[in-house]
Amino acid sequence: MSYLRRVDTDIIPNFHFRETAVSVIGSLNVDRIWPKCDGAMC
Repeated sequence: MSYLRRVDTDIIPNFHFRETAVSVIGSLNVDRIWPKCDGAMC
């Protein structure tokens, strides 16, 4: 049981952090790239 509990505490915060980082980076990329693509590039 202690092994499973340790895996839970290792995986879940890591997964949550990764989701947050992906969403933050995605929104930054959209904000920085979309106006360029909308105006001159596309």
